Amino acid sequence: MPKTFERGVCPYCGSRLGVSSLCAKEIALNVICAIMVLTAFFLIYRFADHWLTLKMETITEHMFWREPLQSWD
Repeated sequence: MPKTFERGVCPYCGSRLGVSSLCAKEIALNVICAIMVLTAFFLIYRFADHWLTLKMETITEHMFWREPLQSWD
């Protein structure tokens, strides 16, 4: 027969189910990690954008046939 449910206590094992609050150190560490992850994503985005721009320029240069220039001398 299961025990009666008390607030914040598991009815089966009796362990506490409370949520602990974050301390200032954990909050600061979370902010620093979030900034580092966002910076990494931004740098990857900039690198990929630059690389794709260069690749698209070379693809469009080779897409059209160009007649060789003749000497007009």
